[in-house]
Amino acid sequence: MVIIDSLQYTGLTYTEYKALRDEFRSKLFIFISHAEGHNPKGAVANSVKYDAFVKVYVEGYRAYPQSRYGGNVPYTVWPEGAAKYGHTPINTNQ
Repeated sequence: MVIIDSLQYTGLTYTEYKALRDEFRSKLFIFISHAEGHNPKGAVANSVKYDAFVKVYVEGYRAYPQSRYGGNVPYTVWPEGAAKYGHTPINTNQ
């Protein structure tokens, strides 16, 4: 597993990102990105988003996953922080 914080800080181009991804196919890459609203900041980050199998937007201690494989159910990272942020509890009894 490789965690990169942040994609913008690396200075990678999209071509360099694809070469890295292709060279290390057995590795899980987690890219953290700066944001503009709910979207990644910059053309490279936006392209990486569309290449990713799973994307997770996080705000106010709540994560909002998006996946090609379903799921897509929000989850709370830290309940006390989420409550202070103004989020209501999520029903996890499904």
